[in-house]
Amino acid sequence: MNSPRFSQALFASVLLLVIIPLLVLAGLMIGRFYLNSIEQAKTSLQWQARNNAASLEQLIFKLEKNSQLLSSTKAIAELPDTVVYSQFALVQLQQFVTDNPQIIASIVLDNQGFIVEGYPITSLTLNYALTKSILDSAQILEQSK
Repeated sequence: MNSPRFSQALFASVLLLVIIPLLVLAGLMIGRFYLNSIEQAKTSLQWQARNNAASLEQLIFKLEKNSQLLSSTKAIAELPDTVVYSQFALVQLQQFVTDNPQIIASIVLDNQGFIVEGYPITSLTLNYALTKSILDSAQILEQSK
């Protein structure tokens, strides 16, 4: 009768002295691994966001330079004053939209904010309040430079 009690006591002492501390240690290691994984994911997302922001800045800069080149074209610059260049300007606007997939429409405004030329044709129906605010924003940007 002494042998079952001894084996139970041995099992309980092995359980208390070896297995439970190992389980606690394993739990702590799993928790630490989980926290490290979250920290690495957070750092990775921060780097990815910075890279995306830099890419967007570069794309916006490129689009701004392309639009400045387009606006320096004689046909586009003189279009509000003379209608002679209308067909050439339309081709230039169409090419600009085709070359820059981020842009879905391009328009030429006169000094009052009215649309003189645009591509695609649906851009000619833009609201005057919208085109006036675009012109005002562009003038404010031009003055701030």
